[in-house]
Amino acid sequence: MNLITNRPPTSDDDYWRVHNLLIQTYPITPIGFNWEIRRWEGKRFHDDNPNWIANWGQQVKLWETELGELIAAVHADGQGEAHLQVHPDYRYLEPEMLNWAEENLAVMGENGRYQLEIFVNDY
Repeated sequence: MNLITNRPPTSDDDYWRVHNLLIQTYPITPIGFNWEIRRWEGKRFHDDNPNWIANWGQQVKLWETELGELIAAVHADGQGEAHLQVHPDYRYLEPEMLNWAEENLAVMGENGRYQLEIFVNDY
């Protein structure tokens, strides 16, 4: 069995590893399943929050195989919003990814409760 581990990003190389995951999964997933590569690039190079990349260690979690293959990532896209990027062969990681997002990316809402917005497609 292939051991899967998770960790925060540690260098700029991890940005490019997510970039490559998105390129690799685009042709094998439905539209909107993972981000289109231009959206990921826009988040990095054109985001309204100039501190996103400086603080991304707290806003991103990566999942990889024991061989170092990146297979999934969760990241913020604004306050209280999370996005999952996952290779379709590893969708069983989604509950773990959601748990991490709830614990790390939720924000206090006006009602005094923590809230997290996650987009889900019906497929």
